[in-house]
Amino acid sequence: HAHADRLHTGLNVLTDSTLRFLEAIRRLPISGICYVVNHACYSALSEAEYRTFGLPYDRKIIESFPTKWWFNLLNFGEPLPMFHLVDELITPVVAWRDREGEPDLSQGRLQVFGAVCGGLHALEDLHLGTPTRVRDSARDAMSRTNSRRLILSAGRPVPALTPYSNLRAARMIVEGG
Repeated sequence: HAHADRLHTGLNVLTDSTLRFLEAIRRLPISGICYVVNHACYSALSEAEYRTFGLPYDRKIIESFPTKWWFNLLNFGEPLPMFHLVDELITPVVAWRDREGEPDLSQGRLQVFGAVCGGLHALEDLHLGTPTRVRDSARDAMSRTNSRRLILSAGRPVPALTPYSNLRAARMIVEGG
């Protein structure tokens, strides 16, 4: 707050670097990227702070995504996301820790333009759970969304040592098994 102008200068440098990176990978045969917004959460910033020091830069980056990238994912990486701002950061897919806080999956889907990505808890279901627990949570997520506009996953990275049997259980549910 004491040196907002310096912070904006630094944020412009970071944004420009990100835009140059996106330009450099534009010709690669990719379908999109995962853009993580950790600071759009109430545990990090107030809404006014994010609107000043985050939103303009995030919007500039998201708006630069090539239209051929059909699978860009916005991930609210931290708990307590400013989810009501999702309509200002439009991407085809939105992920958040829906099993760890608000909004829940069905409410979040009502606010999202495209698909939601979630339904499973990274630790309790996938890492520490059992295949039965994963199947139950997956069925619950699919039920709450009528299996529409849902990409079943955890709303955050899954630990590397997550049992393969749990990952397979999630895949089997999606495939109808």
